[in-house]
Parts: sequence; structure tokens; C-alpha cells
Amino acid sequence: MTGAALWRLDGPHQTFLFASIDNRVPECVYWGAPLPARQDYDSLSAWALAGRRAPIGGMLDQSTGVALLPERSSAFLGAPGIEAMRPDGAAWATRFELVDVEAIGQGLYFVCRDAAAGFALSIGLGIEPRSGCLSGVSQIVNEGANDLHLPWLSAPVLPGPAHGAEIIDYTGRWCREFQPQHTPWRAGAHLREIRTGRTDHQHYPGLHLPAQGGDSERADPERGGCYALQLGWSGGARMVAEQTPDGLRQIQMGAATIPGERVLKPGEAHASPPIFAAYRESLSETASSFHALGRSLAPATPMQDRPRLVHLNCWEAVYFNHDTEDLLDLARAGAALGCERFVLDDGWFLGRRDDTAGLGDWRVDPDVYPEGLTPLIDGVRALGLDFGLWVEPEMVNLDSDLARAHPDWILRPPDLPQIEGRHQLVLDLARPEVSDHLFGALDALLSDHKIGYLKWDHNRPLTMPGGADGRPSVIAQTEAVYALLDRLRAAHPSVEIESCASGGGRIDLGILTRTHRVWLSDSNDPVERLRMQHIAARFLAPEIAGAHIGPSPAHTSGRETPIAFRAWVAAQRWMGLELDPRILSDDEADLVKRVIGWYRANRAFLHGAECRLLNAPKGGFAELFIAEDRSRFILFYGVAEAADATAAPPLLLAGLDADSVYECRWVNAQDCRSASRDAVHSAGAALEKGMSVSGALLMQGGLSIPHLFPQSMMVVEGRAS
Repeated sequence: MTGAALWRLDGPHQTFLFASIDNRVPECVYWGAPLPARQDYDSLSAWALAGRRAPIGGMLDQSTGVALLPERSSAFLGAPGIEAMRPDGAAWATRFELVDVEAIGQGLYFVCRDAAAGFALSIGLGIEPRSGCLSGVSQIVNEGANDLHLPWLSAPVLPGPAHGAEIIDYTGRWCREFQPQHTPWRAGAHLREIRTGRTDHQHYPGLHLPAQGGDSERADPERGGCYALQLGWSGGARMVAEQTPDGLRQIQMGAATIPGERVLKPGEAHASPPIFAAYRESLSETASSFHALGRSLAPATPMQDRPRLVHLNCWEAVYFNHDTEDLLDLARAGAALGCERFVLDDGWFLGRRDDTAGLGDWRVDPDVYPEGLTPLIDGVRALGLDFGLWVEPEMVNLDSDLARAHPDWILRPPDLPQIEGRHQLVLDLARPEVSDHLFGALDALLSDHKIGYLKWDHNRPLTMPGGADGRPSVIAQTEAVYALLDRLRAAHPSVEIESCASGGGRIDLGILTRTHRVWLSDSNDPVERLRMQHIAARFLAPEIAGAHIGPSPAHTSGRETPIAFRAWVAAQRWMGLELDPRILSDDEADLVKRVIGWYRANRAFLHGAECRLLNAPKGGFAELFIAEDRSRFILFYGVAEAADATAAPPLLLAGLDADSVYECRWVNAQDCRSASRDAVHSAGAALEKGMSVSGALLMQGGLSIPHLFPQSMMVVEGRAS
């Protein structure tokens, strides 16, 4: 086949065109807003061929675009999407030819083969029906007679926007996750590598690419086309956003490896993690697409039949000081406020009086619980509360029966020391005997006790991920964690699982196909939480992020904050408490009970609504939750720090029905601190009283907001009349 063969995939918000030129690996020649269905095949093929660059002086005589897997043997001047080699040094430059294409529904499956090198490439692409996002996976099969070393295999490679000015990716640290960073497009590669064996606080495996230029740090997230991508993988990862010297742009994402880790025996195959991509008319709309994607990928859960329960986690109330009667008293106080689940955190198992010992020994400590956990669990359940338990199965303390009995189970190369983190080391889950032991311990806990929830922690990176055979094993470790979670969920399908890794250390679409909740950050400081929750919502459906009312001053920042602010920031997400409710004053307890009551009355709406991220004055964060039929909305406007101006511009709402008239009311005015001295003629007074405004006016003219003091959260409800 010569010339261009063309295929298209259409979602509700985006179209992809793929072309194979002269029978080579297909390339994405168009990704953007939906194209008319009436565009004929011949015209599209001609357009694709017309996009080839004619060679000029100093260029090779043949040009190429950005293939779904760029190769060295083409004229592409950027990084290849595959690095492969035989033990004798052969097959390092592939030349795949397209041999088969299968179109199934909203999906395409390309098969390419390099007969000389002895391996095959398959690329699967599809439009996810609920979200309209593209999903894609690359796979290599070793068809040769000897081993194939595969240091790098990208998921399907997509082009970067030709007119975009910058790359937005995300960094952070413990207790300050999800910090955007903005990098201009320029010749060369912008590289992000996750070398900690998990997605980690410092690296979220996703990025945004504005379609046009401009200052996106201050731009309205509801205006300006945007491309967004993320990787569904919980281990080490690599992301490359590259502009070649001749002006082409590519995005590569895949699993990062250590040299020698990925070796395929004859007949073996290896697939990349899945990549997910969305184009929408704004960054906020790409977030909505990712929320729908996350909801569609989420595992089957008991929450399909019940709401997300309000948690009382005992960690910041008691830490390691466990006593059954004291914990029951704590649970009684939480139940009186409206909590629905009590989570027993770290400190319940053998030898665990601090964080230096006990990890790995998942048996109830008889010195602390002489009658076991049953009296506590029965007492908690008698209060009408579900019971949850903290575990950290992947880790071990050297001071533990498990480490003393099986020192060879620790993940580390032979004869090399492993630096401890939080006094703990990592277990080699890729060894079947280790995984079987952990499953047995967890299965016994869940079988012998009425436990509805596991908080699954992971408190250190994998700095020396090597097995007893001396080979590196980042990928094997990640796949083993997935397998253990899958096995446990199959045995106990009614148990909900939270992914917690010192807070935001392992949050991604890979782990979220197996867990039901994430702990976004160990920080319960609402000022930090307000920002982190808002930025994380660019990728994560709001309801999967746990958010707790913490103590004041916050244990991780020392900041003192009003109880109302702490409560309403938590009500934005999956709500809970992580303080001792017995120390609250009567007024504070009444407020917390009222906010929990509001959350419980509205969570069914919030946890299925479309969430739009609005532009807000500096220091503020605004989110709009909208019903599918556009008949209702809830607006959260939180103020973390003082605004630059006293007269903030109105908040421009989005996604409403322009022709509907909405009855708007400020529902928590008594909990906000306003600088306004006019109790009658003000934006706040009008909203307290209630006013009727058309959707068109709310979106084009906006909603005037009062001047709030920092550490305030305003909640406005709107219903179409």
C-alpha cells in the first residue's frame, strides 16, 4: 500500500485522525474538536498527505510526522518511542510495517511487524463510552529466537498542539501535593521521570497542554482549548513532551525501567500502561472528562448501593495510644456528630507502639487488645457505625517477627544495604510466597472480623527495587501489588479500599481501578487542602478524594483555622473527621453536626454531578457542581488568602442551561466571615435572601460575591424554577 490510508475515531468532544503513510506505523494527523461526519474519506486522505513537509536544504529526502510509535528508521528527529536490542546488539533500529487493522465499534487495533528484527507491535486505541476519552496501549511481542531487551516502550504517542505555548505538569512534596509548573515549548525535550517506584508526591503522571498561547497561570480554566493526558500506572513512569528541531511536537508516556529489567523471552509479550487523552474547549472541561473516566473505571463497590460514609479516623486523635474503652468513647462522640464509619489507624497489631517495630506482623496485639478487636468492632457497630482498619501490607520493620523469620523477603539486591524510610523496608511482592503470605494474613483479618474498609498505606519509596536474583523489579513489584489487590477484592467484594501513601504518594488511574478512595494528602490544614483539592480535580473525580476535618492548630503546619472553614473544605470531597470530637466546644460540635448533615443530604448529588473548575480572584478557589439535566447546581467558593482587590469581579459560572431561571441562595452565610458593613445593599445580602437569575446571566454576567475574609468557604445552591 502506498500513499495514505486513513482511519478516524470520534467521541462526543474530540476527533482523532490516524494515517499510515506508505504502509508504516500510523500517526495521529489530527486531534482536536469534533470534525463533521460528512467529511469524505478521499478529502481527508488528501489533507493528510498535504500535511507532509517537503524537504529543503539540510533535510533528509523523506519527512515524517509523529507516529504512534516513532522509530529511528524513519526520518523523525525526536526521541524514539521504543528502545530494544538483542543480546548481540542487533535489532536496535526497528522498521515496522502495518500488516493488519481491525475496527471494532469505537476502537482501532493496528498490528505492525518487523520481520528482520523478529518482533511485532500492536497498538490498541478506543473511545471510552462514558467519558469520551481516548485510551491507548502499545504491545511488543518477541517473535525472535533469542531474548529481547526492551528498556523503553511508550504508550501510543500523540502530537503536541502546534500552536500551544506551554506544558503544564505537576510536582509537589509530602503535605503539599499537586503544584502546577509551567514550561514553555521550545526545541528539546521536557522530561519527567518517576524513579521512586510509585507515582509519588513529586510527580503526578499527567499533564495539560493549552491549545493556544497566553498566561495560563492566571487564565480562566473555562476558556481556551486544552489537551490533557494521564497514564494509568502506579509504578515508575516517564513522560516526555518534546519539540524536535524541525518543529514537530510529541507526547510520550510509559513505565520507567531500570536497565536489564524488561527482557522478553521468545514468544513473550509486554504491554505499556494505558494512556488516556482528552481534548475539550477548556481545561475545566477536560477535568469533567477525566472525572467521568475515573467513575467509569472505578471497581464495583458497595457504594453502588450506599453513599460514601462519613469517616471518623482516630489517627490525629490518639496516634499509637490505643485503648478499647477510650476508642469506643471516641466513636460515640463521632456518631453523635453524624459520622458513619470508624477507622482504626496504625497501632493495633503486634509490637506496634511506635513506627519502629511491628510492620509485617498483621496479628492483633494481645497486650493492647487482650480480647482481640471483636469488642471494639462490636461496640462500634452497635453505635450504627461501619468499621475500618489501617494496614500497610507492602512494608516491613526489621524489628518484626516477619523480618526475623524471612530476611530474604525484603526487596533489595543481595549484599546491598537498603536505606530505611520511616524505619521500614519494602517486601518483595513479586515472590509468590510473599504475596501468598500477605493475602493469607489480610484474608484472615477480613474473614474473622466485620471490617468494611481497609486504609491501605504505603509510606516509603522503592529506592533499591531489586529481587533476590539481583535483577531490578519495579514493574514486577507494581504488577504484584495489583494482583494482590485484585485477589483480595475477589475474596471480599464488599470491602472498600483506600489508597493511602503518606497522603498523595500513590494516586493514579492504575491504582484507582482497584481502590475506591484516595488520601490526597497527610495535611489536614484546610488552607493547603483547598488548593490541593482544586488542582487535583483537574484529574480526579472529587468524590474519591478523602477530606477530613482536622484539629487546630494543624498537626502538619501549625496553622490555626476556624472550625467552619475546616468543615466546609472537607464537605467538598469525601468527608470525614480526623480530630478528637470530644474536645470540641458545644458551638463547634453543633456546627460540625450541621455541616455533616448538609453533606449527607447532598452527597448523592455532589458525587454524581459534573464538576467545573471556575476562575476565581487570586487567593480563592471556585468549583461548580452541576446536575446532569442542568436543573441544579452547588457552588463552592473558598478563600485561602486576602484578595488583591476589595471589589472582586463576579464569578462566571459555566455549564448551566442558559434559558433556565435559577433560584440562588447562600446556604452557609452564618459560617463565613465577611468584611462588608452593609447588611442590606450587598451581594451577600441578596444571596442570603435568595434571588432568581437566568443561566445565561450567571454564565455571561456572573454571580457577584461578597468580600470574604481569608479562611472562609461560601456555599451557594441554585435550582431551576
